[in-house]
Amino acid sequence: MVATIWVLVILAVAGAAVASLFLRRHGEAEVPAETWRPTDEVFVDPGTSRRMRVWIDEVDGSRHYVPDRRP
Repeated sequence: MVATIWVLVILAVAGAAVASLFLRRHGEAEVPAETWRPTDEVFVDPGTSRRMRVWIDEVDGSRHYVPDRRP
């Protein structure tokens, strides 16, 4: 019984880890929404090596990260 629980826990953790590889991170989007405005803040995402630009939502002030395709 205890071994079964451990196997289920390990499978759940492994499944979550695999799923996280295919999901976007918090605040990340492929294209900006209409209410977002770009900032001058640009960085290279250490996990994906993509150049990202920070966008601010003018409605609620939240930050969002969109791949920067500018040269």
